[in-house]
Amino acid sequence: MKAEETRDGELADKARLRQQYLLARRAYSQIRGAEASASICARLTALVADLCAEGALRPHPREGGAIALYRAIRGEADVSGAAPALAAAGWRVAYPVVEGRALRFYRPLAADAWRQGRFGIWEPDPGRAEPVPTEALALVAVPGVAFTPDGRRLGYGGGYYDRWFAAAAGAGPVRVGVCFACQLAEDLPAEAHDVRVHHLVTEAGVTVCG
Repeated sequence: MKAEETRDGELADKARLRQQYLLARRAYSQIRGAEASASICARLTALVADLCAEGALRPHPREGGAIALYRAIRGEADVSGAAPALAAAGWRVAYPVVEGRALRFYRPLAADAWRQGRFGIWEPDPGRAEPVPTEALALVAVPGVAFTPDGRRLGYGGGYYDRWFAAAAGAGPVRVGVCFACQLAEDLPAEAHDVRVHHLVTEAGVTVCG
């Protein structure tokens, strides 16, 4: 009984925190979203270049390496502005597609090769996109409701990214959390299946999460 009560309490804490940070993000996005997203895109592009120069990203773009971005919804930081610079540097730019309870990544082959997925998120149409396997992804930009400086992430509750990262463990890509500075938290509840990010990018700077 105590385990169930603890679990219920953790879920209630997460629900409360989601509401708190989603409200903060929505208000911030309405005022500074475009400006902050532009700064985030510049910092993300620079981080990719630095990590690539250090040899921390594998595979290299010359070897068909890919970077995964996401399409923003509900006031998220918009990283789509980073796509042209990443492509110009030789990276394939991929986006997640929800298939059942799993994530798959695809690179759209045309400007109109998009569809709205089950959560209303724009995602590549697999029929007009190139599948990008796990081993080709050098870095994945991860959205979230809130993050801590040590890399903990509060998602939306579906667990899609956590399951995908857990399955990719060992050969997985660099994980980069992306959010506005107002979404940074001193502490967040964490469960055994939660996967931390390696870096955190906001409009205020880049954090190495240790």
